[in-house]
Amino acid sequence: MHQTSSLARRLFLGFCLFTSALTLSAADGRRYEVDSARSSVQWHGEKVGANHTGTISLKSGWLTVAGGKITGGEFVADMNSIVNTDLTSKGQNQKLVNHLKSNDFFNAKKFPESRFVITGVETAGAGAYQLTGDMTIRGVTMSLKFTAAVTLDGDLLRGTAKLGFDRAKHEVKFNSGSFATRLGDKLIYDNVPLEIELVAKAG
Repeated sequence: MHQTSSLARRLFLGFCLFTSALTLSAADGRRYEVDSARSSVQWHGEKVGANHTGTISLKSGWLTVAGGKITGGEFVADMNSIVNTDLTSKGQNQKLVNHLKSNDFFNAKKFPESRFVITGVETAGAGAYQLTGDMTIRGVTMSLKFTAAVTLDGDLLRGTAKLGFDRAKHEVKFNSGSFATRLGDKLIYDNVPLEIELVAKAG
């Protein structure tokens, strides 16, 4: 009788451990690695009377999916990959890019990467999510929330999002109205809109 009871306890414990392992596996979900070559991040900068557009490349990134829904993720941008797309003069184009990489703006030499880490996910309709995360630029981390649309097709994930970050909150001070007054037509607005198209593959 004692042996039977002991065997039952061992079987029950084994079943609990097995069930727990399955639960953890489901919670971890499936990981999708960003295809940097097929993904894009477009930026828009505006000052009084003018604006500039360009791109920046994702160095790496991933998303996890469980139960058909996004559960987490992280993305790293290469700050040395900044490109301008509106200036046709090669000299002016390079001058702007060098300025954006300098300490006046994003100091790409000291801070070669910017990072966004998802900290919260809420569904916002079919294929839509309200994402909350930590955005780190120039070593300064701020919380950011935006809506993203995501579609899953087997091993392929596609996502799009329009968002913006406040450069002043990341200590990007050059000609910012948050740090200087009477800038006149030299004022550069703090909000930097981004438009993201993401392609990721299941690992």
